[in-house]
Amino acid sequence: MPTLQETVVPAKRTRRITVLISGSGSNLQALLDASCTPALPAEITYVLSSRSNAYGLVRCASRVPPVSTSVCALKTFLSRNPGAGREDYDAEVARRVVESRPDVVVLAGWMHILSPAFLDILSGKAAVPAPPALGPPGPASLPTQTEPIPSQAISRQAPAPAAPAPTAAGEAEVKDKNADVDALGDKLENTHFPATTPSFPDTAPDPLAAAAIASPSASASPSAPAPTFPAPPAPAPVPASASASPPSSASEPAAPPAAPPTPRFPIPIINLHPALPGAFDGADAIGRAYAAFRAGAVAHTGVMVHRVVAEVDRGEPLVVRRVEIREGDSLEHLERRIHEVEHEIIVEGARKVLEELDRDERA
Repeated sequence: MPTLQETVVPAKRTRRITVLISGSGSNLQALLDASCTPALPAEITYVLSSRSNAYGLVRCASRVPPVSTSVCALKTFLSRNPGAGREDYDAEVARRVVESRPDVVVLAGWMHILSPAFLDILSGKAAVPAPPALGPPGPASLPTQTEPIPSQAISRQAPAPAAPAPTAAGEAEVKDKNADVDALGDKLENTHFPATTPSFPDTAPDPLAAAAIASPSASASPSAPAPTFPAPPAPAPVPASASASPPSSASEPAAPPAAPPTPRFPIPIINLHPALPGAFDGADAIGRAYAAFRAGAVAHTGVMVHRVVAEVDRGEPLVVRRVEIREGDSLEHLERRIHEVEHEIIVEGARKVLEELDRDERA
């Protein structure tokens, strides 16, 4: 006699994205807005900033639930680790990234070139280093850059705290991506607040301040713990009499997707660069394209999302968009149009990598 057989299809794991930033975080905001939608079926689970006063940290803190963040500034790292060099810093950045268990890493305005020390760790060619003996970086205040936060997928979030009125500094946008601007980075890091050791009382800290100052390297011991990520809240006990009742209409904030028990290598890394492939690599790409237009050398520029390799902005292009430069354009007008395109293709590029991962798993 034939019998019915039930096929159990395991639930698909929600993909995890780690984002590296250095400034305002408008491209990060585009990723946050699109996350967990058909446009980007993944969650932003960790954001690492190279600057303690990057406004992108405030964007993460305003999420419900907040996105885990930490700060790893080059100058601070070198001063707290005598004898360390740039590759040691990149290895520490890689360690934090790997500990966040991402499926994809997105550079959304990261203002340092990533050396082979970083790339080899994320490819699985080099071992993940032990945590350094860092003291707590703890800025004495919240990030100082201010600007209104754009739409934040209202259906998924509570209203964000009211932001102060924009200032000239707050409206400044990071103009280049993945450029070797260590000299500029040092100058920016001089704006950090005086180093103080933050206190962590037994009572719950203010969530905005906690997210802005949290760092995986907050322990001064050589065996400093890896960055921790919010665990799902423990469910409240349900009385037996209420077990058959329909669920409450009040929805709790969704917990971050579960991390895989071990890192999966290689971890793909993508970068957003405001130029066409092979044109205006490196720093100040928009400014150099505008100058070339004024000189009659080019009629357009563009934006691309590409894979990250050792050669600056030379990885395989994943998404490319052309941007016309119009007669009468100012540099500010051109920058505005380029940023609008960036907000679209950074999501498209991340989704493309996620789709490739899904295909590889099914193969």
